[in-house]
Amino acid sequence: MGLFVLAVFAWLVLSFDPRLLALLSATPHLGGKLAIAAFVACLNFFWLIATYHAALALFTLISSIRRPLSLPWSGDGPSVAVLYTTMNDFQERAAESCVNQDYSPCHVYILDDSQVPDACAQVDDFASRHPGRVTVVRRSDRRGYKAGSLNHALSTVAIEAPYFAVADADSVLPPDFIRRLLPYFKGDPRVGWVQSSHRPHPQQKTAFARDLGLGIIPLWTVYYGPKNRFGFVMFLGHGGVISREVWQRAGGFPEVVSEDLCLSTRAAQLGYRGIYASDVICFEDFPDGYRQLRRQQEKYVKGACQFFHREWIPFLMSRRVGWHQKLDVFLSCASLFSPTVNLVFLATYCVLIPLFLGEWKVLTMQAAGWSYALNVLTPGDTLLTLWSRDFYWATLACTLAPAIGSLSVAFAHPRRGTKMFLLSAVPYLSLMVVATGATLAYLVSRRAVFLVTGDTSGAAKGQWPRGFSPMSALRERIGAEDPGTQIVETGTGILLVVMCVATANVAPLGLALGMGLGPLLLRSRWDAPAIRPLLYLPFILVCAGLALAGPAALAGQGAWMNAWFHF
Repeated sequence: MGLFVLAVFAWLVLSFDPRLLALLSATPHLGGKLAIAAFVACLNFFWLIATYHAALALFTLISSIRRPLSLPWSGDGPSVAVLYTTMNDFQERAAESCVNQDYSPCHVYILDDSQVPDACAQVDDFASRHPGRVTVVRRSDRRGYKAGSLNHALSTVAIEAPYFAVADADSVLPPDFIRRLLPYFKGDPRVGWVQSSHRPHPQQKTAFARDLGLGIIPLWTVYYGPKNRFGFVMFLGHGGVISREVWQRAGGFPEVVSEDLCLSTRAAQLGYRGIYASDVICFEDFPDGYRQLRRQQEKYVKGACQFFHREWIPFLMSRRVGWHQKLDVFLSCASLFSPTVNLVFLATYCVLIPLFLGEWKVLTMQAAGWSYALNVLTPGDTLLTLWSRDFYWATLACTLAPAIGSLSVAFAHPRRGTKMFLLSAVPYLSLMVVATGATLAYLVSRRAVFLVTGDTSGAAKGQWPRGFSPMSALRERIGAEDPGTQIVETGTGILLVVMCVATANVAPLGLALGMGLGPLLLRSRWDAPAIRPLLYLPFILVCAGLALAGPAALAGQGAWMNAWFHF
């Protein structure tokens, strides 16, 4: 799979980069040359990520021919500690699934970092109804976030079990979860963790989660499918069983935001590996609302930044990890920066390159005897040669490749999948500024704070509980909650609209609308009648721009970034 990714990426670079770099001679200005260089770098990044996603889909089909199936553990076996983590987001149905395991030598520990009295009372009430089977573990601070909570429990109370399972607050485990994952550890001392698969819970709690919840499926059915044979199986933080020996030898969970990724890569350097049990399926919740999605994505981005900063070099230099596994981890993490690269791409191609390479001309539009002249910024002759047939088809393929998983979901669930496609444009397009802010915030502070997606306390609304310093609160807000982020989002949307008019280009209009609606969604309901129709427009406009560029490319005519005006 790694060879496939590198070969296709090399073919794209060798085929198109000489043509793209020829644009450098089209402008004498240093600013124009820098804009073109950034444009080429962005395209190369997109090609790499698209090739990686296409490879995951292709090799998922290949690996499904010999996908491992779990065999339930018969009789009594080693004891297992089930660590259920919560912070102001306790869910009884999830905790109940941990207690109701059909594997008797296990005990449930509720690791409660909640700071809201009502949330603590919920946990205590649940534990009182399961005496002898549930232990509540609390600590005096939130040091180390989720990793610190897990380390605290494993070093103080859950000290005897040779294996432990980790469940998030929304994780609903099947009754035979433990009994079906434990057998993978038999006979192979290299197996350090086993990761189960997940699906969205059939009963999502909000309209937002019901509309977009199917987006959980592609990660597990497509993008994680080939990793047993062709990639790196990472423990994804929940829904898995881990050997205590691995935890001890790795020095515990690294107390960082991406504790799951960092533990996996540290353990791999010690010679351990993970297994993905695709037939053991847990349920999980999609974020309840747009605000929670923003917080989740910010956590992922800052976690990836922290991993590259602290853990990447030792992992890269390890001789016990295959090069294809290192490539898999790198591309998995790099994909999280796609929104940031998208924002840079929009700034260079929709704003800077038109200003440096474009020419002002009069566009005359006629329809039914009506004529109107508009002064627009047209592409120069050099740019017109770029949009050839082969470049268009490569662009189209690379645009669709990251969506293969979602397309498979749409085919399996036509009505709900199509609705998910149409509505997902606004939430994910608007994340471009959030992800960029999160990246910049980490580069400046070199610190990341664990954001609990389902936190219902005042922290989720910008009111910070006791124990958080002002700087800690500021770091939590940058990216997802900070008003400055919303101002930048709105300003970016307005700038794109201006450039749409100036260049007579319809394609960026969908992107502009998507980013402009983001701050609005923070202040209104997802299913508000006044907003609902607007949520469908960005996806339709982006697809229309891409589709209408096809005839231009096939006819050999130049087009301005998928525009439907021909000059």
